[in-house]
Amino acid sequence: MGDWSCHTLDGPFWALNLGMPTNIESFVENRINEHHFVCEKSIVTYKFPKNDKRPEVTMKWYEGGYKPDIDPSWPIKELAGGGMIMVGSKNSLLTGGRPNNPRLLVSDKEWIEFQNNMPDQTIPRLKWGDETPVHEWIDAIKNGYLPESNFNYGADLTEMALLGTLSQRFGAKIDYDSNNMMITNRSDINEYLKEPARDGWGYGESLS
Repeated sequence: MGDWSCHTLDGPFWALNLGMPTNIESFVENRINEHHFVCEKSIVTYKFPKNDKRPEVTMKWYEGGYKPDIDPSWPIKELAGGGMIMVGSKNSLLTGGRPNNPRLLVSDKEWIEFQNNMPDQTIPRLKWGDETPVHEWIDAIKNGYLPESNFNYGADLTEMALLGTLSQRFGAKIDYDSNNMMITNRSDINEYLKEPARDGWGYGESLS
């Protein structure tokens, strides 16, 4: 989760403007070491509060062989080893481990019809395909271009993901106050929110 979640969960995090969860809970199986940091299997459940554009969102992360149940209405019989499903009130969307090549979970006929009648694009597409990260980096240096996945976005995505790994580590339910960056129900876990920096490498402690 500490690696792939920033790829796999990027789609729903961005599309639904999830922000920070208010609580995270983990079911873990067979913790491997004495620090309870690694487990063979887990299911991590995030709860995100409603905002002015959507209701509350529940997001689950499955790993180690656990998988969500397949809805009988989906035109698939099994799930691949990795990927993401966004379950909607009308349709559901399936991607691989990265949020590219999405597919609506509808019949082949409906999927072809949808592709032939796509809605108007309102979001800018990547300019350089698979080479986008390299070109964005160069464009940022030369022209002050702000990459799509900049630190303003990436920091929040990473914070959300690492809260899940923290819940995994302790097999705990975590109530999170994002404004104060504090776990409110488990004070013993708060010390793990930020590793102490080596001398000369600290930054931002005085920033509000």
